Amino acid sequence: MSENVKLLLLYVAICLVIVARVAVEKNGYTTPDSVHYINAAQSIVDKGTLYYEDNDEVQFFSLWPAGYPLSIAFVHFVTDFSLLWCSKIVNLLWLLLAFFIIKKNYPAHATWVALVFCANSMLENFSYTWSEGGFMVCLLWFCLEAYKLATDQRSSTMRIVKVIGAGILVFLYRYVGGFVLALISLLGIWTITQKKYKRVIYLCFAGLLIAGGIVAYFSFISANTGHYSGATRVSPDETVSFLLTKLFQAQLNEFLLIRKISFVSFDPLAFLLLLFQVLLISISFYRMKNINEWRTIIAVRSSDSKPLFLALSALIYWSIIVVLRLFIMKFDVFDFRILAPASLLLLLALHMYLADSSRIILLKKIQVPISIIYLLALAHGLYKKNLFELLLG
Repeated sequence: MSENVKLLLLYVAICLVIVARVAVEKNGYTTPDSVHYINAAQSIVDKGTLYYEDNDEVQFFSLWPAGYPLSIAFVHFVTDFSLLWCSKIVNLLWLLLAFFIIKKNYPAHATWVALVFCANSMLENFSYTWSEGGFMVCLLWFCLEAYKLATDQRSSTMRIVKVIGAGILVFLYRYVGGFVLALISLLGIWTITQKKYKRVIYLCFAGLLIAGGIVAYFSFISANTGHYSGATRVSPDETVSFLLTKLFQAQLNEFLLIRKISFVSFDPLAFLLLLFQVLLISISFYRMKNINEWRTIIAVRSSDSKPLFLALSALIYWSIIVVLRLFIMKFDVFDFRILAPASLLLLLALHMYLADSSRIILLKKIQVPISIIYLLALAHGLYKKNLFELLLG
């Protein structure tokens, strides 16, 4: 079976799982935040404005950037589907773009890299009517294009445009996306040390235009709400120890690819799946250590700069979001929604690292047990009481 066919089948399988989950869930995988997104999209469709009614009060959509409701409204304009399903289509279209990006960058091992999207937290984020799915894909797109702009001698005007477009989209899906300016700065510093001054100019130009777009959007928000971020932000009122406990629990669940653990009550299925995941990872390590000179094979090389940049981007995002939540601003308590962008970049970086041509012998040894984990996670995505009730009549 060709790599293109395998990648297509994986994408279709993930889409079917997400659609099935949404169809059988009574709330359609929505939360109170989702209602705001849909109401804003409805207002864009009906009146071409971001002002919408919520509990008989007129609000301006500014707590989050307008990228997601604008995307939902556009898909509704094209398809005339309900706004709820348009939000899911938006998520699946972003997922399609992610697969296309992976195929373009790793044509021989695209399916191996794309398996990451089968993980539990990824399925959750792409199932909900949230902006996180689009944010993660735009962040991936930005990181890869910015890396190429800094390293590829063939960098062109179109690549600069892609970096600017991806950077602005990251911000328009989540305000924290403004941290892409830090990533451009790091790449700029690195290119200076490499004496690639032409690349520095490209990166500075892209960074200035992204910064200009961010400033323009904040000015637009301020003109309509009186606040640059759309509302008065509240400082954290929980204890640091409480938040650190939640961070530890959420981060542990990010490592559990199949099913997350409940820290409120004992979940025997989650425990069994945890043991199964540990078993398959242990088998992978055992197979790796049976390879001659395996330490030499896994050693970092200059060709690993791309996955290493993704991993560094994940660490920077994680650090920013943790510091913001611990000390500066109150928003959702640490969970998969907040931590998934870092998890996605880290997992992709690991898979890309293992897909390097110098590690093919290692990849062949561990690919089957690791793939089983992800495919089981995808199948577990259908583990829904409502779906069982529907199937059983």
